[in-house]
Amino acid sequence: MGGLYPSRLYILGARPGLGKTALALNISLYAASKGHGSAFFSLEMSEQELVNRYVSSYSDKKLLDIQMGCLSSEDFSTVRKGFETIQKLPIYIDQKSFTLPDIRREVRRYKREHSIHLVVVDYLQLIVSQGADRKNNRYLEVSEISRGLKLLAKEFDVTVLCLSQLSRESEKRQSKSPQLSDLRDSGSIEQDADIVMLLSREGNKSKLDVSKNRHGHTGVIDLYFEGSTVKFKDQYGKL
Repeated sequence: MGGLYPSRLYILGARPGLGKTALALNISLYAASKGHGSAFFSLEMSEQELVNRYVSSYSDKKLLDIQMGCLSSEDFSTVRKGFETIQKLPIYIDQKSFTLPDIRREVRRYKREHSIHLVVVDYLQLIVSQGADRKNNRYLEVSEISRGLKLLAKEFDVTVLCLSQLSRESEKRQSKSPQLSDLRDSGSIEQDADIVMLLSREGNKSKLDVSKNRHGHTGVIDLYFEGSTVKFKDQYGKL
């Protein structure tokens, strides 16, 4: 894909529990470590849950140990330094914006005050529609939201990475591999996105299928998921 580009909408789709939030966290952490500010709109997890995941990934310490406080003095020191580092990075977690206008308003503020480059939305199907007529038509509602996210990327010249649930159709197929048609609730998600990535996993082995790429090649990327530290690595075990 050649990296993440401004003014583009990236969709990351997966079934629940396969690591799409973890991958988005990895991406935003890497971007922030390179000085590219990230706004993470979490419509599902709390700020503390996300921070714990950031620290686990950054410090390479088990998430469960951090959550339970089961740390040796040496590990505690490493985790504390991880928290201090995360606090200094340009990562801004927002868990109060649930509608597209709310997200747009906050992106404007983050762009003005912090010059952010990346906007992560976790996840599309949890964005609340404001139009009463849209609420009775899920297809129109999701179409409106996906189009709004694309316009947001262009208006503020930021990269928008939006997570999306996939339907259960992939589970019914023998191959279990997700397809573009599995994007849930609306075909406009595929239409509006510049790039669509579909994540699947068996055990620790994951595949990121770049199923649509308006600006380049498509294909499958092999990944390794280290669940204990919610971290994705390449197939050789490297970050």
